[in-house]
Amino acid sequence: ETAAADETAAADETAAADETTAAALAAEAAVRRRAEEERAAASQLLAYAYTSGMARAGVSLVQRQPVRDACFGIDLVSKAASMGSDLASYSLGQWHEEGSHGLPHDLAEAKFWYSTVPTCTTRHLDASLVRRAAARVGEIDTEAAAWASAEAAANAAIDEALARLHSPPSSLLPPLSSAASSLRPALLSLPPTSLRSSLLPPLSSSPLLPPLLPPLLSP
Repeated sequence: ETAAADETAAADETAAADETTAAALAAEAAVRRRAEEERAAASQLLAYAYTSGMARAGVSLVQRQPVRDACFGIDLVSKAASMGSDLASYSLGQWHEEGSHGLPHDLAEAKFWYSTVPTCTTRHLDASLVRRAAARVGEIDTEAAAWASAEAAANAAIDEALARLHSPPSSLLPPLSSAASSLRPALLSLPPTSLRSSLLPPLSSSPLLPPLLPPLLSP
């Protein structure tokens, strides 16, 4: 009986020790999980602060005086945009749309950066600017289609008029001048580079240059 009691006590002690060990291991695992969660949260906060600070510093360098370094600022903004800053993405979209701060006027780039704003993870913008960025994506497509249509129509009209420019009968001068006047709104809707490249070189060798240029190009 004494031996059996001793065995029972030993078994109880072993079970208690096992429970204690299991509890300690569980507590240690919980502490590790908590530490990993806190480390992940800290990393996220650090990444947010880093991206946010980079975006704000870049925008400040591009836009503000007296300390201004547009090249460095755009580099910072570009990096922040690639890391998920909505302020940086919106700024790049706006600058490409305007062709400002040394960036080229590029609607495709503007559309791309505007399209990333709603999904950015580092947020600075209020909801109205996020909605505006999303709206500009569709508006840019509409405006680009309108520009293409206007340019095609103007080019077709120019081609038709230019076909009659070389040695036309004098009776055509008044009708052509009238046609030039009617073309002027469409021509003025085109970018200046398109107008110069498509119109001025052919007209420069034409005998109708003096009567046609005033109605076409006069302010």
